[in-house]
Amino acid sequence: MSGLRVKVQAERSQHANRRLACQQLDARHAALAAEREAVQRHAQHCCHFQIERGNPVRIFVGDDFHERA
Repeated sequence: MSGLRVKVQAERSQHANRRLACQQLDARHAALAAEREAVQRHAQHCCHFQIERGNPVRIFVGDDFHERA
C-alpha cells in the first residue's frame, strides 16, 4: 500500500469514477516513483565527489623520482 488517496465524483457512473480514480492513482504513483529516483540519483551524484582517492604506500618526489621516507 502506498497510502495515496483520490476522490473522484466527476461521472455519474461508479465504474467510470473508479476508472478515473485508478488513472489518477497510477499517475501519482509514477510521479512519486520518479521523485524518489531523482532524489536517489542526486544523493549518489553528491557522494561521487566524496570518494577517497587512494592511500599511497610510496611517495616519489623530484625529477629523478626518489622515494620519500
